[in-house]
Amino acid sequence: MTGAASTGGPFVTPEVSYADAKAGITWLTDVLGLMPTLVVPDEDGTVMHAELAWRGHFVFVGSSDESDPWDLGPSSVCLAAESDVAVDAIHARAQAHGADIVVPLGDTPFGSHQFVVRDPEGNLWIVGTYVPAVPENPVP
Repeated sequence: MTGAASTGGPFVTPEVSYADAKAGITWLTDVLGLMPTLVVPDEDGTVMHAELAWRGHFVFVGSSDESDPWDLGPSSVCLAAESDVAVDAIHARAQAHGADIVVPLGDTPFGSHQFVVRDPEGNLWIVGTYVPAVPENPVP
């Protein structure tokens, strides 16, 4: 069945709404390197639903609507890169595009090499190396 949950995951997928979802997708692709894998247009040509891949996982993107109960304001999304070198390269790419870097590149007390960038609609994107450990006995 298409769209049904499987045993493979991912089981948590952030969704970000944009007033101009097409421009949001372009920014995420050009500045951070996400890859659109599915874009579903609405009847009026806006983006109803899009899926952008990030290292085997996804971020959903859609067009915001004033009547949409999900559109509560800017989001924060953490993107885990595979190494300090990868984070440095994404940081350099963001700088080259003139992106609004709100927290400079650096190392955190919890072991992440990261920076924070704000997209044109105010969403924060944390790009770093931190990946939480999955407990041996997770709570169901």
